[in-house]
Amino acid sequence: MKLGTNVPFDELAQINGVYNLDKALGCLASAGIRGCMINFAADESRWEIFTRDLDRACRATGVELLEYVAPFQIQVLSREQCEPGARQIVRLLELAESIGCREVCAGVGGPNSIYPHPWNRSQACHDLLKETCEIIAGESARRNLKARLVLEPIYTTILWSPIVLARFVDEIRSPNIQGHMDIANCLTFDNIYDHAEFIRDAFTVLGDRIHSAHIKDIAPTRNYYPGLTECLVGDGVMDNRTYLECLSRMSPGFPAIIEHMSAMADVARSYQRIKAMAEGMNISAWCE
Repeated sequence: MKLGTNVPFDELAQINGVYNLDKALGCLASAGIRGCMINFAADESRWEIFTRDLDRACRATGVELLEYVAPFQIQVLSREQCEPGARQIVRLLELAESIGCREVCAGVGGPNSIYPHPWNRSQACHDLLKETCEIIAGESARRNLKARLVLEPIYTTILWSPIVLARFVDEIRSPNIQGHMDIANCLTFDNIYDHAEFIRDAFTVLGDRIHSAHIKDIAPTRNYYPGLTECLVGDGVMDNRTYLECLSRMSPGFPAIIEHMSAMADVARSYQRIKAMAEGMNISAWCE
């Protein structure tokens, strides 16, 4: 696999208080981190310029862009939103491919973003997402794009489990609409203390439909109401040993990216923890 992280966003990634891509990627390179994920610029008018700047910074620092993350969730609440939403995604795929990145990752949201809402499990939600993805698939084929939208499974959304995601990818039947692995998104209070088999089953069910993965850690909330909270890798109860074991069986160069950290100190600490764990299991953290 290719183990990477998100880029830092703290003062170490800034010049005179302004965020700087070269500085941020330089921090990763100095820490021995060879791969990264990053979000597109939030402002659509800046997508193209941001992509060019990112490509230049990656080449200058020797850090490979493993995954581009959409700056929004796919949030289709009416038929009128399907086509414009799809065309935005196709544009992201074009830009990612233009700098050699094949994976554009996105989650699917509803009226409350990715937070619980009845709509998120409805047939109407499924049908609108399917229509949107079919437009993406058709346009991508017409433009001969190789980049793909990899959809995240998230327990609170229409793609709430690995098996549901697998079925959806099979419904669309397009190389440009595939799956992403982030098993922490699918854990619940019921399996938080024992989820090794759940992880293995998820990889079996999704198989070669998945093309990138996120790594993180979670723990139960300190409350008698059941719930989970995210924490730094190594500080929670996530079974990352089993997760790494499954990731090691993916194709060579499979992107596995530690995410949701802002400070460079946390980025480096999390990377070293996962790298050490992988090496202790005789798993290469960077396979070309």
